Amino acid sequence: MPSLYTHPLSVNSPHICLHALLMPIWCNSRSNVTQEPAHEIILPFAAFPCPEPEVCWLIYNATMLDDNDFRKQADDALGSLKQSLITAEESADIEVEDQAGALHVSFDDGSRFVISPNAPVRQIWISALSTSFKLDWSDASRDFVLQKTGEGLKPLVARLINQQLGEEAVTM
Repeated sequence: MPSLYTHPLSVNSPHICLHALLMPIWCNSRSNVTQEPAHEIILPFAAFPCPEPEVCWLIYNATMLDDNDFRKQADDALGSLKQSLITAEESADIEVEDQAGALHVSFDDGSRFVISPNAPVRQIWISALSTSFKLDWSDASRDFVLQKTGEGLKPLVARLINQQLGEEAVTM
Protein backbone atom coordinates (compact mmCIF):
# COMPACT_ATOMS: atom_id res chain seq x y z
CA MET A 1 0.00 0.00 0.00
CA PRO A 2 1.37 3.46 -0.82
CA SER A 3 2.22 5.85 2.00
CA LEU A 4 -0.15 8.63 3.01
CA TYR A 5 0.23 12.00 1.37
CA THR A 6 1.34 14.72 3.81
CA HIS A 7 -0.36 18.05 3.19
CA PRO A 8 2.07 21.00 3.28
CA LEU A 9 -0.22 23.09 5.53
CA SER A 10 -0.07 20.55 8.32
CA VAL A 11 3.42 19.19 8.81
CA ASN A 12 3.57 15.54 9.91
CA SER A 13 -0.20 15.21 9.73
CA PRO A 14 -1.31 12.42 7.36
CA HIS A 15 -4.15 13.22 5.02
CA ILE A 16 -6.25 11.15 2.70
CA CYS A 17 -8.25 12.19 -0.29
CA LEU A 18 -11.99 12.25 0.34
CA HIS A 19 -12.50 10.74 -3.09
CA ALA A 20 -11.41 7.39 -1.68
CA LEU A 21 -14.05 7.61 1.04
CA LEU A 22 -16.99 9.08 -0.81
CA MET A 23 -17.20 7.71 -4.32
CA PRO A 24 -15.69 5.42 -6.91
CA ILE A 25 -15.33 8.45 -9.18
CA TRP A 26 -11.83 9.85 -9.12
CA CYS A 27 -11.41 13.57 -9.71
CA ASN A 28 -7.90 14.46 -10.81
CA SER A 29 -8.69 18.16 -10.87
CA ARG A 30 -11.70 20.44 -10.72
CA SER A 31 -12.30 20.04 -14.44
CA ASN A 32 -11.12 16.47 -15.13
CA VAL A 33 -13.47 13.81 -13.77
CA THR A 34 -13.02 10.15 -14.62
CA GLN A 35 -15.15 7.12 -13.71
CA GLU A 36 -12.07 4.93 -13.37
CA PRO A 37 -10.76 4.74 -9.80
CA ALA A 38 -7.05 5.29 -9.39
CA HIS A 39 -6.91 2.56 -6.75
CA GLU A 40 -8.97 -0.13 -5.10
CA ILE A 41 -11.50 1.32 -2.66
CA ILE A 42 -11.99 -0.38 0.68
CA LEU A 43 -14.61 1.06 3.02
CA PRO A 44 -14.94 2.21 5.70
CA PHE A 45 -11.99 4.51 6.23
CA ALA A 46 -9.95 3.62 3.19
CA ALA A 47 -6.53 5.22 3.63
CA PHE A 48 -5.24 5.78 0.15
CA PRO A 49 -3.33 8.83 -0.99
CA CYS A 50 -4.64 11.07 -3.70
CA PRO A 51 -2.61 10.16 -6.81
CA GLU A 52 -2.38 13.83 -7.75
CA PRO A 53 -2.46 15.78 -4.46
CA GLU A 54 -1.19 18.95 -6.09
CA VAL A 55 -4.48 19.27 -7.98
CA CYS A 56 -6.85 17.57 -5.56
CA TRP A 57 -9.04 19.98 -3.59
CA LEU A 58 -10.67 17.40 -1.29
CA ILE A 59 -8.03 16.53 1.27
CA TYR A 60 -9.25 15.31 4.66
CA ASN A 61 -7.32 14.97 7.89
CA ALA A 62 -6.88 11.27 8.55
CA THR A 63 -5.68 11.84 12.13
CA MET A 64 -9.18 11.59 13.53
CA LEU A 65 -9.59 11.37 17.29
CA ASP A 66 -11.75 8.63 18.74
CA ASP A 67 -14.98 9.73 20.41
CA ASN A 68 -13.61 9.95 23.97
CA ASP A 69 -10.43 11.77 22.92
CA PHE A 70 -12.46 14.22 20.82
CA ARG A 71 -14.82 15.00 23.70
CA LYS A 72 -11.91 15.57 26.08
CA GLN A 73 -9.96 17.77 23.65
CA ALA A 74 -13.10 19.71 22.63
CA ASP A 75 -14.20 20.22 26.25
CA ASP A 76 -10.70 21.43 27.22
CA ALA A 77 -10.44 23.74 24.20
CA LEU A 78 -13.92 25.22 24.64
CA GLY A 79 -13.44 25.60 28.41
CA SER A 80 -10.19 27.49 27.87
CA LEU A 81 -11.81 29.58 25.13
CA LYS A 82 -14.75 30.39 27.42
CA GLN A 83 -12.41 31.69 30.13
CA SER A 84 -10.55 33.82 27.59
CA LEU A 85 -13.82 35.20 26.23
CA ILE A 86 -15.09 36.03 29.73
CA THR A 87 -11.87 37.99 30.29
CA ALA A 88 -12.36 39.68 26.89
CA GLU A 89 -15.84 40.86 27.95
CA GLU A 90 -14.08 43.49 30.09
CA SER A 91 -12.38 45.13 27.11
CA ALA A 92 -14.89 44.54 24.30
CA ASP A 93 -18.61 45.01 23.77
CA ILE A 94 -19.42 41.29 23.78
CA GLU A 95 -21.43 38.96 25.98
CA VAL A 96 -20.51 35.28 26.33
CA GLU A 97 -22.93 32.51 27.27
CA ASP A 98 -22.49 28.76 27.54
CA GLN A 99 -25.68 27.09 26.28
CA ALA A 100 -25.64 23.28 26.43
CA GLY A 101 -21.95 23.05 25.53
CA ALA A 102 -22.06 25.67 22.78
CA LEU A 103 -20.53 29.09 23.32
CA HIS A 104 -22.60 32.05 22.16
CA VAL A 105 -20.87 35.39 21.68
CA SER A 106 -23.39 38.22 21.36
CA PHE A 107 -22.69 41.73 20.11
CA ASP A 108 -24.43 45.05 20.76
CA ASP A 109 -25.74 45.16 17.18
CA GLY A 110 -27.69 41.91 17.76
CA SER A 111 -25.37 39.63 15.83
CA ARG A 112 -24.13 36.41 17.40
CA PHE A 113 -21.35 33.87 16.92
CA VAL A 114 -21.88 30.23 17.90
CA ILE A 115 -18.93 27.96 18.69
CA SER A 116 -19.79 24.31 19.19
CA PRO A 117 -18.34 20.82 19.02
CA ASN A 118 -19.59 18.56 16.25
CA ALA A 119 -18.84 15.07 17.57
CA PRO A 120 -19.88 12.99 14.53
CA VAL A 121 -17.19 14.66 12.37
CA ARG A 122 -14.77 15.38 15.26
CA GLN A 123 -14.62 19.12 14.55
CA ILE A 124 -15.33 22.39 16.29
CA TRP A 125 -17.63 24.55 14.22
CA ILE A 126 -17.84 28.32 14.39
CA SER A 127 -20.76 30.16 12.87
CA ALA A 128 -19.64 33.77 12.46
CA LEU A 129 -19.81 36.58 9.93
CA SER A 130 -22.32 34.61 7.81
CA THR A 131 -19.73 31.84 7.40
CA SER A 132 -19.15 28.40 8.85
CA PHE A 133 -15.60 27.68 10.03
CA LYS A 134 -14.75 24.01 10.64
CA LEU A 135 -11.70 23.27 12.76
CA ASP A 136 -9.94 19.90 12.85
CA TRP A 137 -7.75 18.58 15.63
CA SER A 138 -4.02 18.94 14.94
CA ASP A 139 -1.66 16.67 16.88
CA ALA A 140 1.25 18.90 15.87
CA SER A 141 -0.38 22.08 17.25
CA ARG A 142 -2.27 20.34 20.07
CA ASP A 143 -5.21 22.56 19.10
CA PHE A 144 -8.21 22.68 16.81
CA VAL A 145 -7.03 24.37 13.62
CA LEU A 146 -8.73 25.91 10.59
CA GLN A 147 -6.81 24.15 7.84
CA LYS A 148 -7.39 26.90 5.27
CA THR A 149 -5.43 29.47 7.31
CA GLY A 150 -3.58 27.38 9.90
CA GLU A 151 -5.15 29.44 12.72
CA GLY A 152 -5.83 27.82 16.08
CA LEU A 153 -9.16 28.16 17.86
CA LYS A 154 -8.37 31.15 20.07
CA PRO A 155 -6.52 33.25 17.48
CA LEU A 156 -9.30 32.59 14.95
CA VAL A 157 -12.07 33.57 17.38
CA ALA A 158 -10.15 36.71 18.39
CA ARG A 159 -9.71 37.68 14.72
CA LEU A 160 -13.41 37.10 13.96
CA ILE A 161 -14.56 39.10 16.99
CA ASN A 162 -12.22 41.97 16.11
CA GLN A 163 -13.48 41.89 12.54
CA GLN A 164 -17.09 42.04 13.77
CA LEU A 165 -16.28 44.91 16.14
CA GLY A 166 -14.21 46.79 13.56
CA GLU A 167 -11.38 47.27 16.05
CA GLU A 168 -8.58 45.30 17.71
CA ALA A 169 -10.34 44.94 21.08
CA VAL A 170 -9.69 41.26 21.78
CA THR A 171 -6.45 39.28 22.05
CA MET A 172 -6.18 35.65 23.12
